[in-house]
Amino acid sequence: MLKSHPYAGQLLIAINAASRRPDTAHYATFSEVFARGVRQALDNGGEPPPGFTEELADALRGIRH
Repeated sequence: MLKSHPYAGQLLIAINAASRRPDTAHYATFSEVFARGVRQALDNGGEPPPGFTEELADALRGIRH
């Protein structure tokens, strides 16, 4: 399995360390911002976009940029 899916070990670690999503009325906004930031990071050698942390915090409060 590891030959065809070399990321499997890392994925298992992430799953075991996972926690519940944040309890917020603005989770949809947070999820949208998070997904966009992760896509940008994956396209940019793992570097998140500037201000990503702040944008996530704002999204949890329902603020969109």
